[in-house]
Amino acid sequence: MSLTGVLARERLFAALDRVAGHGGRPAPVALVHAPTGAGKTALVASWAARCADRAASGDGAAPLVVVIPLDDRHGEPAALSEAVHDAVVSADGSPLARLIPRPRRTAAPVSPLCLVLDDADVLAGRPAARLLATLARHPSLRLVLVGRTPPPLRPWLRARGRLHEIGAEDLAFTEREAAELLRAHRVVLSPEDLAVLLRRTRGSAAGLRLAATSLTARGTPVVRQVATAR
Repeated sequence: MSLTGVLARERLFAALDRVAGHGGRPAPVALVHAPTGAGKTALVASWAARCADRAASGDGAAPLVVVIPLDDRHGEPAALSEAVHDAVVSADGSPLARLIPRPRRTAAPVSPLCLVLDDADVLAGRPAARLLATLARHPSLRLVLVGRTPPPLRPWLRARGRLHEIGAEDLAFTEREAAELLRAHRVVLSPEDLAVLLRRTRGSAAGLRLAATSLTARGTPVVRQVATAR
């Protein structure tokens, strides 16, 4: 578990670190897309918390991660522009110079900056979607787009080799991750139990947490309860 009490999914953290500029040649944009319940928001929130922990411990290479939850109002360019500026100012004290149209006379942040737009699919078909290309082209910015469906920017990024995708298959919990998640809920299953549970939930974060809650409520879990419940 991470310091924030959220499961630390190291393999996915490593992928996001690479996009943020660590662990090899970075792809400037990461796309995290999967259906509801796959654990997208929890993943980026726990990764952002870990980056903050690294920075607090004196790791100068830790990226500054700014998470912006989007909603329908951000479909307008002015609203998205304001949200980006305000979030960066709040996190760092100075927005990235000429990050998006409406520059301010301030220096760029010292730390690498990674901007996470959660629920980015609300921008599809909206005027503000055009700003995504501006953000993706900025040389000092790393961008993580999170949503249920890929944004319209996907073909453009793919064609330029500037995209790293984390999809539903990547977000599905491995046996090791699922066991750790269950242990956090004080549930321990045998390997056979765990395999059955993973098949039934398809490794989804929501399904595993629901199962953990149900098993905790029943008391000590029994394999047959998981395998035979219909």
